[in-house]
Formats: sequence, structure tokens, C-alpha cells
Amino acid sequence: MNDLELLIRKCSEEEAENIRRNNSLDSSQVKYQVNGITYSSDCSKWVSSKIDFINQYSPKGVKPENYSCAVLLHVVPGTIEALRIYRDSDDKSMRVRRGPRGSFGIPPALCDWFNNRIIKTQTIQVTNNVLTEFTNNPSPELLMNEKNEYATFMAFSPKFLDKRHFTSLINRDRMSWIKTSILWTLWRSEWGYRPGQERIIELDVSKEYLDSLFSSAASHQKSDMPSIIYQTDPDRRIIGARWIRREEPYFVKAGHTTHFGIRREALHNYIDRISQGNIKDITEKMQDIYHTRPLHPRQEILNMLNLVPVNYDEKV
Repeated sequence: MNDLELLIRKCSEEEAENIRRNNSLDSSQVKYQVNGITYSSDCSKWVSSKIDFINQYSPKGVKPENYSCAVLLHVVPGTIEALRIYRDSDDKSMRVRRGPRGSFGIPPALCDWFNNRIIKTQTIQVTNNVLTEFTNNPSPELLMNEKNEYATFMAFSPKFLDKRHFTSLINRDRMSWIKTSILWTLWRSEWGYRPGQERIIELDVSKEYLDSLFSSAASHQKSDMPSIIYQTDPDRRIIGARWIRREEPYFVKAGHTTHFGIRREALHNYIDRISQGNIKDITEKMQDIYHTRPLHPRQEILNMLNLVPVNYDEKV
């Protein structure tokens, strides 16, 4: 189950039992009363990957004091990205509602599709209307190639790159940053058009090397002059429909990504051993995506680079 994605729905005890028993969300109408009048609603089923949204969630027809349960939904990998795509669907009945970052309002017409992606459910209790037993701090999402290597990215001046090798001009004294998110890299380098970041490279590394970065960075965080550090930043995603319409900004914040700052012996090791013969200049490929503006750019990028998203299974 470790490779499954995790979503959560806060609900009444009765609904939690129904979800657990049927292993699915109920897409039927919800009835609720306001000032003694009964209303019916084909309301969306809100799920989220963020605990903050769940604690603020107030569904129709359920009094706050009855939010006694939360259901953890273990779903097929790729479900969250598919929900993001459905938010821009041309079919209004199939369009996922927009909410705070990490939340999705699933319409009744899409419930059957979503339910077929649920592998396992778990019910946990809510105390004082606050979900305290669950913290959704998933392991970082990384990109993996067909050799089970992890893709890392850098953007820098062309003078530092000679085909598949770094040149002697690269400064070995300053800290260099290894990025694990291609979208964050593209956002930061402006698709390779930002001065000083005109070349975008991919360098696939082994799990052992990535493990060493995480473990060394964690142990060095409190050092005055660490050779390896890590930093988390808000990751980026592209809203394809907004991008095609040329509305700004098409890059929006989504989740978090981890970067590694390396210097001294760690940078020497990266340049002289890890990168040797492994550098891929992907600038032109990424700029082709930029100019063609596909509706689903993230998937186009992953297909072009032959990469798949995976959750890194080590704790930072």
C-alpha cells in the first residue's frame, strides 16, 4: 500500500460507516434543514490531502458537532493529478470544484470514476471538531526513470556546460542547488529564458545517492557551515486551460518540493563523480512545451522525459 495516494474526508459517523462498508463515496442527494425547511442538494463530495482544509470543512446537512469521523481514502496513484485535470473539464457535470490548495469537490457524476480508484478506507475519530490523529505530511514526490533512478534538475549559465560534462568555469566554492521538481525548475528559470539560467539539465541519480543527500542534509542542518543542506519550497503546477488562454499567472503553488544545497566536498563529488556522463540537456525539450502550450503540460513533460511521479519512502 505504500505506493498509493492518500486523501481524507471529514464526515458524520453514519457516512463514515457507509463509506467503510461500501468502500466508496455516496453520490446520492443530501437532504438538510434550514429554518425548518428541508432542502435537497447534489452537493460535491469534498476530499483533501491537507489537514488544514479538513479541519475547516463544513458540509451541508451536517452540524459541526456531528463531524465525529474522518475517512482516509487510499487511492490509485495518479488520482490527485487526474482530479486537478478534471477541474478544467469542459463538461460542467464532470468538473471538479475548486477549493483551498489540496482540496477537491468531486461532483456526483464523477463519483463512480473516483470510487473505482479507491483501494482501501480507514476511519478515525475526530475530537472537538478537530482532526488530531492524522497529519498528512507525505514523503516528497520525486520523478523516477525506467531504471529506478531519481531525476534531479539544475538551471545555470551555458558557460558551465560542455555537452554532457560541467566545464572548469563552474564555481566549486559557492553553494549549488539540486532541485527535485521539474515544474519548480521551469518556474524558477522561466523555461530557460532567465539570464544566467539559460540551460536546464536533468541528472538521474541512484536511490543510494539520494538517501545520502537526505540523511546528510538532516544531520547537518544545525551546523554553521554544512556541506549539504535541504530546503523546502512551495512547488508549482500549471493550469493548462489558463495557460492556453494566456492568462497570468498559469504557474500556481501546489504542494512542496525539496532542494539540496551542496558545496565543498559534496559539490566536488557531484561534479567529478555523480554527474560524469549522466547530464542531459533538456532545455530545447522544455522550450518546445512552452511554445506548443499543451492542455496537460505536466503529463506532456513527464512523457517527453520518460519519468513517472513516485513518493520517496525515506523520512526527512
